[in-house]
Amino acid sequence: MLDDESSAPFNTHIETALEQPHLGRRGMWAETIAESRCLMPVRAFYESRATERVPSQTTGKPVKRQYLFRLSRARAFLLAAVQPDGLFSIVTAVSNASVAPTHNRMPLVLGSGESAE
Repeated sequence: MLDDESSAPFNTHIETALEQPHLGRRGMWAETIAESRCLMPVRAFYESRATERVPSQTTGKPVKRQYLFRLSRARAFLLAAVQPDGLFSIVTAVSNASVAPTHNRMPLVLGSGESAE
């Protein structure tokens, strides 16, 4: 359960979420990872480099440059997520070889058959 019901963290680190219930620790993810998992169908996701800035197309102000990532052989795919208290947070993991040059973390992309309990 989240203490602040007005907003959920945008990202949920899988390592933290799995560690809390496994080690018997109480924390914001202990119940959530066990009881509030969900799937997010997407066609792509974006990541940015912390140090790379480009002018915003809307305001002209510097913003982080966004890089688009897709799966080459899939029109859509599933991301792991949690939905605590009716809110929503994407589960993230250490980046794979494709995303690592851009960002050190990425959404947890589920492969074929990984969405079953």
